[in-house]
Amino acid sequence: EDFCILRREVYVKRKNYLVGTLTKEKEVLSNKARFILMVVRGELELRGRKKADLLVELRQLGFKSMREMNALAKSTLHTDPAPADSGDAVAQASCAPSEKSDYDYLLGMALW
Repeated sequence: EDFCILRREVYVKRKNYLVGTLTKEKEVLSNKARFILMVVRGELELRGRKKADLLVELRQLGFKSMREMNALAKSTLHTDPAPADSGDAVAQASCAPSEKSDYDYLLGMALW
């Protein structure tokens, strides 16, 4: 009986981990697809622009930084705290100034 209780706790932890990982992966792929479509359609010009300008525009267009997606994945791991806590983590990540590496998952693609 103790084993069943312990095993269930481990299953819940594993499920939460997998949900967080898949949520992050979904967000990355969704942002990449939107980014590629914007470049192909000419809505976002990459050539001849400074990286700092691109970072500002990506933020304005609503692309999530890697920091925001990591916070989102971590918030799904911790289901015990109140939902407001998990929302605060994502909100703090979105308000933080973006670093150059936050959008490397988009700018690192060979579209230049």
